[in-house]
Amino acid sequence: RDGYLWLGTDIGLTRSDGVNFHHYTFAEAGGSFITNISPLENSLLWCWSNGYIAPVCFDTSTGKTVSITGIDGAYLQTLKDFAVIEGKMYALHNSKLIHIPIEYSKTHINLHIKEIELDCNIKRVFNNSSNLYLLTDESIIEYNPRNGKKTNIQILGKSDLAKVEKLKFFGDNIILSDRKRIHVII
Repeated sequence: RDGYLWLGTDIGLTRSDGVNFHHYTFAEAGGSFITNISPLENSLLWCWSNGYIAPVCFDTSTGKTVSITGIDGAYLQTLKDFAVIEGKMYALHNSKLIHIPIEYSKTHINLHIKEIELDCNIKRVFNNSSNLYLLTDESIIEYNPRNGKKTNIQILGKSDLAKVEKLKFFGDNIILSDRKRIHVII
């Protein structure tokens, strides 16, 4: 973004121009351990780490955090697996998928919560540029947020979905990984 490389680290958010590094810490969020970054509109980054700190909205143009309104901080801390697709944010709360509409202003972002009814117990949420992938105990569901279409993805071979830690996308392939194995879904 803007010619910089942004990295989530154990000391916070780090910006590099290829030569120099500048670190931003988030003490107000309860720590600085950042494992995930998603771009929002304009110069905003959504930064979080499941279970470590409350999510932070960071403005790369000012180098400061942006106030979050509309959702209680304690509730925000319970959300995990944030996904941003085409400027729209989704997250996991108590095994349910929620849509988080964002209203932007110059001084803050205002968030709202809308639960998406899917009739399944979701364990993790992953995304590529256009779809959400919902991991349940029994299957992976591809969910298109634009039209609400759900498709079960066939998994070849034996896989313990409860242990899946990451889902990555390479072309039409989906890569599942846990601490011991990697599975490719075509």
